[in-house]
Amino acid sequence: GIREQYTTGDPTWYLAGYLAGSWSLFRYDSPKLDAEVDLAVYPYLTDFGRVLLQGTLRVTYEVFLDFNVGLNFTDTYDSRPPEGGANNDFNMSITIGWKYRR
Repeated sequence: GIREQYTTGDPTWYLAGYLAGSWSLFRYDSPKLDAEVDLAVYPYLTDFGRVLLQGTLRVTYEVFLDFNVGLNFTDTYDSRPPEGGANNDFNMSITIGWKYRR
């Protein structure tokens, strides 16, 4: 089930299907690399013809020993958004990390 509530109006419940896939890439030798692509599809069963797609790309790369940088990108697509709404919603973040080893 999916519950949607926009800034105007009451919340609405929908019944939807779910289909997802994922692909990952790892390199454990230095410099380490960790990458993943995810895709999920939600066909609405109670609002026939409407589809929600969500894709995510995540990459983390070791710049030097135990210090890494990363990029996360997500796109959510709605084939029938609310009136005045956009079809796509993008989100991007840049990460900086350090792993402590004993």
